Amino acid sequence: MVGIPCPYPPIELSAVIPENVPLQLHTAIYTAEDLKSDQGLVHDLVNLINAGFYRPAHFSGNRFDDYGGLCETLGSDGLCAVMWEELKDDEICRKDEVDNVGTECVLGAKLQNGTKRIAVASASAKPKATDNEFGNNFEVFAVVSYNAPRYRRKGLAEQCQRLLEAELVNRLSTPSQIQQGLNIWLYVAEEINGKYWRGKGGYEIISSGPAPNGLWTSIREFTLTTMRKNIKVSGSSTPDEQSEIQVVAV
Repeated sequence: MVGIPCPYPPIELSAVIPENVPLQLHTAIYTAEDLKSDQGLVHDLVNLINAGFYRPAHFSGNRFDDYGGLCETLGSDGLCAVMWEELKDDEICRKDEVDNVGTECVLGAKLQNGTKRIAVASASAKPKATDNEFGNNFEVFAVVSYNAPRYRRKGLAEQCQRLLEAELVNRLSTPSQIQQGLNIWLYVAEEINGKYWRGKGGYEIISSGPAPNGLWTSIREFTLTTMRKNIKVSGSSTPDEQSEIQVVAV
């Protein structure tokens, strides 16, 4: 997938799932190496992320320019939480075969059992480039869910992020990591999704100011806000710290 450019504008929705098909979701966490062995999933994920971040009034390009961009960004220590649906061919019809009935979605990768896997939500994390002496600082990025009625307003992207955070907490092993807990960092375009992330609670604003020219292919000025959330490891808190968010297990 490395070097294969992604289309811009991103791939448009192209299929419909009838409303009477039950919602059956699956989740898993992948490393970059895991993803590289499943090119169909990588293709689906990058298309999902690029579609979710498509803002032509603000940015002139994709979130990822080519299909290897996600794995490259994750690096050797990053993780990607994925939520998907597996559907039979007769449960998916082309958009032009129905009269505005059902839910639009992307045509996913075909599996060996004859079903199609459709990536519907995802969240990724990578070690923070700076201030990561203890290995407990991670930047969360590409938090996205499929913008279709079937998947909308169900908190699917948030579920992926929580799964990711729980796994990262479980990987804290040294006494200093366990004592300090997990720090989750976000870099937010304030005008686009600042309200969303501020409304989630648990985050403190570290900084907020004009973004560097051209950041993320921006074509207009925007405010870049840095946010941080600390997640305590269960059992490491003092009585005065019980208000902190705690994650025990996935």
